[in-house]
Amino acid sequence: MCSSDLLGMAGPAERYALVRRVLERATPARPVILRLEDVQWGGDALAFADAVLRSQEEEPLPVLFVMTARAEALAERPVEALQISEIMGVGPAASWVEVRPLGEHEQVQLVEGLLGLGGELADQVRERSGGNPAFAVRLVGDWVSRGILEVRDDGFSLRPGAQAELPDDLHAVWDARLDRALAALGERAHLARIALEVAAALGPEVDEGEWGAACAAAGVVVPSGLVERLVSERLVAPVERDEEELIWAFSHGMLRESVERRSEEH
Repeated sequence: MCSSDLLGMAGPAERYALVRRVLERATPARPVILRLEDVQWGGDALAFADAVLRSQEEEPLPVLFVMTARAEALAERPVEALQISEIMGVGPAASWVEVRPLGEHEQVQLVEGLLGLGGELADQVRERSGGNPAFAVRLVGDWVSRGILEVRDDGFSLRPGAQAELPDDLHAVWDARLDRALAALGERAHLARIALEVAAALGPEVDEGEWGAACAAAGVVVPSGLVERLVSERLVAPVERDEEELIWAFSHGMLRESVERRSEEH
């Protein structure tokens, strides 16, 4: 039986003690930076970090935890979200840093410099990735794997007749997220889906008055509380509100693309 099997069989206290001993052996020469990625899916890792932080006064350990969490995924993980809140409440030893989408200049550097795209295709990647470098790399990677790019003087571009569709795996991720968010609406989820397909056809930003009129023309009633539900799940965000109507936007261009793709498939 290997050590990983033994670790898996141990209880939380035993696992944390073992990992702590490993860190203690690594820290005499210099402090250690421990990176924990996507902790919205790592309750055990969060519990370990919390235990170490709370024991610092009695058993100081020169370790810096750098933990990353995806805000949109964290909305669906209430237990892990509570764990993170508890870690933030430990004191000045813990702090939260929001990593915002890349700015326009940084997006240009990524898309044109690192990924080697130019012209209209570079603009398309910047728009579709919404400042998220991982999405930009994944999108271009899908095009490379499908062999639909060709080299031109200003960089890569799509081959004639090729379709730069949303990758299947990204579509599945956004589609599943939307399904989970709409599940709370019960029997009205189907109507909500159709209403969102109408909204996606109107553009990245949706005026509630225009949306309501378009849905009425299509014979669709927008379920009450739909926008509020999507805002709470970080799938849409308010842009502007006047005395009568709200303008909201899809949180990500790929979400809108996913809604449009499902609409076309139906």
